[in-house]
Amino acid sequence: MKNIKIDIYRPVIHRCFRCGYCKYSSDFYAYNCPIYDKFRNDGAMPGGLLWLTNALWNQEIEVTKDYSELIYSCTMCGNCNKKCPYEFHDTITDMILSAREYLIEHNVVPQSVKRYLMNSIMGKSPWGENGKEECSLLLEKYLYTPACDWLLYLGDMACYDTYSLSSVKKWIELLKAADISFGLLEEPLDGSDILSLGETELFAACCQKAVEFYQKMDVKRICTFSPHSYHVFKNYFPQYGGRFQVTHYTQLLANLVEVRKLKFSQSAEYKVAYHDPCYLGRWNQDYESARFLLEQSGMFLVEFPFSKEDAFCCGGGGGNIYTDCLGGGERGAARRRIKEAKEMGVEVLATACPVCTAMLQDAVREEDTRNDIVVRDLIDLLFESL
Repeated sequence: MKNIKIDIYRPVIHRCFRCGYCKYSSDFYAYNCPIYDKFRNDGAMPGGLLWLTNALWNQEIEVTKDYSELIYSCTMCGNCNKKCPYEFHDTITDMILSAREYLIEHNVVPQSVKRYLMNSIMGKSPWGENGKEECSLLLEKYLYTPACDWLLYLGDMACYDTYSLSSVKKWIELLKAADISFGLLEEPLDGSDILSLGETELFAACCQKAVEFYQKMDVKRICTFSPHSYHVFKNYFPQYGGRFQVTHYTQLLANLVEVRKLKFSQSAEYKVAYHDPCYLGRWNQDYESARFLLEQSGMFLVEFPFSKEDAFCCGGGGGNIYTDCLGGGERGAARRRIKEAKEMGVEVLATACPVCTAMLQDAVREEDTRNDIVVRDLIDLLFESL
């Protein structure tokens, strides 16, 4: 099958002058591209990836293992889309995604990518486990009916990661405290990482299946635990007829605080730095809901030097939490974030994404800063303040 996007994007790539703006923060003070920050090679910055891809499409180079792994090292954080000064800036990650589509069509993707996609097709977890036993009791207890205010979508991380599941249980308690009715359903794949890895046909099938299922179950409003799910439901479901009201948990909880349905009676008074998830911040422009909740619950918020639109990615996006194509090491993206937090002297590094939480918690162990910094989901801090 011909990838028609090649004909669209080839002349666009030719207009990239490899100026390098795509790899910087807004003030050009720091490298803000996780791939470039790790490899420090111009071929690894977004502009370099595009020119390598163009050479591949023009048959000037052949696909190599190094090229394939480099393309899949991109975390799809979106920094390049915001920093490129040219009119095609919004299409940079789309062009990288097209390169991944090309690799999938020619069956030359890294083994970890193949493994993830095969597990998705077979209905297993991203790590190859069968079933979602950890969520089954919650599903039985809180089965969704059309009378519920909200359907909660938990996602893979919540069903297979112990810490994320504990945060989900506290999220449920927060909603109960606000007297909000909600329910759970057996979850179809959201397809977010399937899309990021370039398997667009499988992603389309996931969206179609999910939309039809939710319509059949008379779902009207969906609140997601993960920003990755939120991004897909909000921006892609409408293309498949899914006209649902979609919100992320930070947005729903912030609204409940504003209307005084959710109140905090005590404050943990932690010194907290907030890590902006890429798919809540840069991709969907919500930087304030989480900060509002932290302030309302009495936390002392300290901003990262690079936050909001300049937030540095945790390194887990673009499917990397499952494929590990970017890898860790001393220059790992999450470890850089932990080093920054340590320099700021914060007690808690909070975030609102299960992928970010897992990546940053791993980095705390690698940096051996467990006695200095604790990484927690925002939900946990809010629950302590009830």
